[in-house]
Amino acid sequence: MVTTETTRSGTASTTTWLALIRIALLVGIVSTIAFAVVATGWTTSSGGEFQYTADYWYTALGLPLAAVGLLLALGVYRLQSGRTGRRGTVGVWINGVCCVVLFTEVLGSVVTGSELRWGPVYPLCALGTVVGLGLLAAGSWRVGIFPRWLLGVWPVAWIVGSFFAQGATPLLLTAFYIAVWVVLSRRTASGQLTA
Repeated sequence: MVTTETTRSGTASTTTWLALIRIALLVGIVSTIAFAVVATGWTTSSGGEFQYTADYWYTALGLPLAAVGLLLALGVYRLQSGRTGRRGTVGVWINGVCCVVLFTEVLGSVVTGSELRWGPVYPLCALGTVVGLGLLAAGSWRVGIFPRWLLGVWPVAWIVGSFFAQGATPLLLTAFYIAVWVVLSRRTASGQLTA
């Protein structure tokens, strides 16, 4: 039996997760645009000690990338109230752990002023985020909150626009974030999601 209190609690939870997703999307949009600008317009060194101010900017922009990757995935998962099944649960955990490790490695690089190399940790965690997002997208496929095309694009946009980005490719991730914003706004306005 659904009570008024249960409905209010569900609405409050949806509102909270929608707000978290929107904050993550805003941070993601700003940081990926800045990332593309730094990657295409500024001189950076290749590995080792940082030689230019752009090295700090380029590396530090990995912090919001990792945070947004974690928060957006968690928000999408929670917005669907766990209906993503085992795939979604495993995916959000894999993505979360990998984003935390990447955040830590990037933070260490910024603090020490040099590119930290923890063996294969960076590429494995970057790939781990893609696997995690792929599993979350697969679990979200049948839930119906997000269009299937958007779920299919998510891991691809993530890999080319985040930790394996080259040049202006972070703008593809920017476009994905804007698409998610538009979808959520339309679903909220039509009453499919309560905000």
